[in-house]
Amino acid sequence: MCKTAAIPLVIRVDQQTLIGPVTSFPSTLVDVLPGKDLIIIDDGLASGWMVEKETEAIWRFDETDVVHTGDSASRIEDQPQSLQGWQLQLDTDPQISTIGLRALTFVFHPGELSDPDLLRPSLRVIVLGRGETSIDLYSSVLLDYRARRWQTVTIPIDLIGPITGVLFVGNQSGVFYIDDLRLVSVLSPLTATAVTEDQTATPDDFELSQNPPNPFNSSTNISFDLAESAHVELAVHNLAGQRVATLVYGLRDAGTHRLHWDGRDSGGRTLASGLYLYRLTAGDRSRTRKLMLLR
Repeated sequence: MCKTAAIPLVIRVDQQTLIGPVTSFPSTLVDVLPGKDLIIIDDGLASGWMVEKETEAIWRFDETDVVHTGDSASRIEDQPQSLQGWQLQLDTDPQISTIGLRALTFVFHPGELSDPDLLRPSLRVIVLGRGETSIDLYSSVLLDYRARRWQTVTIPIDLIGPITGVLFVGNQSGVFYIDDLRLVSVLSPLTATAVTEDQTATPDDFELSQNPPNPFNSSTNISFDLAESAHVELAVHNLAGQRVATLVYGLRDAGTHRLHWDGRDSGGRTLASGLYLYRLTAGDRSRTRKLMLLR
């Protein structure tokens, strides 16, 4: 597995001085970016990665029909006696520099999960380091737990310092699968992020619509139009300009996209009542609108 590295660069400098020619060899450290994605999980756990913590869950690789690429997929089964959920932590040695890396991505398959109407499933993914980058994947926003298909998730990396591991925390009951877990190089294109959304015919322009209902109490709907395929980011900010939730991040096809948001931040916490801004960015174009949350 190729990782970001710092290598010494030595330069020869020839100078003419009052005492004659002088040659020096100053050196510095130069970061070498990864030329490809850094694999964590494919047909197995990549070299340098290890299971640091595994609680209330059985985790193994299965050779079944539920495989995204290769011969097997990572199978996670929640123990029936678990009431507080489960967690799976993968650590890396050596640590991985975030220089040259833009995101963590993986594919998710609901497999044989219990009825999501009985227990609202929650899957939190945390990129560990000095500080954390995390995202909560809810059935109503980023994952469709009823759709028995592979769904791609992309999480932008926003860390200071190296990556030390990846932590999965959830409360699902039953069996589900994760495959193709990797750190995406800045030299690689990002794949689409799975969002519960509908798409209609191609519109003529780039537009972000006002959310209905507005004001809203428990949930609202947001739609946007793309005249052409683009890398899209849709985020919610408070009035101080701080990002509180990322709703869409990844490549989107041309069309009208509609999604449902339940008023929670990226850490899964319920946002307080107030006025918020939601901003859509695609390439060099952006649109911003206001929404009101009333608890």
